[in-house]
Amino acid sequence: MFDIFRAYGLAFAISGFKANPETQILDKGYVYYIDIIEGCTSKNPDPELFADTDNWINAFGKEKTRKDAKKKPTKVACEELLSKEYDKILSLYRQMDFFPRIGNSIKDGETLYQTIDISASKGFREEKAGTTYHDGSQLFVDKYSWVLACLGRVFFGAQINCGGRNKGYILTIVPNPCKVLLHEQRQIQRDLSLSGLCVFSPNGTLVHYAIKLYLLLSKSRHNIQYDTVLFNSLRKTGQKPKPSGGGKYSLFLLERFSKSNSGSKILEELDRELELSSVKGFRQNIGFALTDFLLRPTLQNFRTYERLYILGQINESNQFSTWEKEQWEEIIKNVEVT
Repeated sequence: MFDIFRAYGLAFAISGFKANPETQILDKGYVYYIDIIEGCTSKNPDPELFADTDNWINAFGKEKTRKDAKKKPTKVACEELLSKEYDKILSLYRQMDFFPRIGNSIKDGETLYQTIDISASKGFREEKAGTTYHDGSQLFVDKYSWVLACLGRVFFGAQINCGGRNKGYILTIVPNPCKVLLHEQRQIQRDLSLSGLCVFSPNGTLVHYAIKLYLLLSKSRHNIQYDTVLFNSLRKTGQKPKPSGGGKYSLFLLERFSKSNSGSKILEELDRELELSSVKGFRQNIGFALTDFLLRPTLQNFRTYERLYILGQINESNQFSTWEKEQWEEIIKNVEVT
């Protein structure tokens, strides 16, 4: 996720809000490639990147400032660094052999936040079991890679906050850019509505987000290609959130649905069912079964979902519409038989 946010951040640092010059992000497998399609890079970054504080607060929270504080708030530090060393950052990232410096001790380095990459969490990197408890050490990255990752996190990462302070989870999601025009990606983010997103579990939220994303793509003319959605999950505790998990969800199945004749109806029905699953009880049980199937489309998971859905039609017919034969056939085509 750190690499994806750097790719989005670099492209946005070049293009700015006006998409001038226009940039495209390509996933080459071993590297993210930023292609300037039209125009030339400017001498200074877009000042609008730091004009609105809401995006920064949503990403990093309200950071308290003290007169004697040694460290500046993330937004202030990013603005100063990008403004002063913009040319150097672009020069570094033009070098094919440049690689970010990551470690426990990096000169002029910045802390890699767990909301940017879950692998930066102390509990994930170090064993802390023993007679003496310790908080673990910070993970640092070079400041040039850090500022781009922060930009990508602020403007291209979706954050879903579920539950109160001591209960629930925080999920950070970002689609992997196989082939993405930056201005189209920004438009997709503006058009993507997360209202009604199911929040009964991080997995359910992840799957529902992916469905809404592909529903939007199937109805738009954007030539955007994703292959996976990456996620970080943090569990809320009495103090600071703790790392819960992370990984990537393949979009292969949803892409297959979106390209079939009845695929858009399938996606719409899946979206509706997951919205209904916010209510505890029978409908939420169906939501859990549907999530398991979409994460692992095996025959066993399909049968579990199918059985619960049929019972839902019998018990709550006004909430569960009848699937058409061609829709069932399309789903069954993609069931894995093991």
